[in-house]
Amino acid sequence: MPAQLFLRNTYGLTSAEAHLARRLLVGQSLRKAARALEITYETARSRLKSIFRKTGTHRQGELIALLARATMRLEFEADSHRARSAQKDH
Repeated sequence: MPAQLFLRNTYGLTSAEAHLARRLLVGQSLRKAARALEITYETARSRLKSIFRKTGTHRQGELIALLARATMRLEFEADSHRARSAQKDH
């Protein structure tokens, strides 16, 4: 499952919120993410506040830690699934 879809399904983020969250997760500042997404800084702040509400976080660092753990778990599960599939093929 792509990370974008995972974030939407797991936390109920909108597509726009998931795009912003992914940019923050890879280390972009809120200002740089806003520019890259071609939205105003105030719109980005509003989306970030909504992301905080939906994820139960209160600070950007806390959000990034939560998302990093969640996406690592997603990657681990995908790797495990691939390994099980490979074993079945042999």
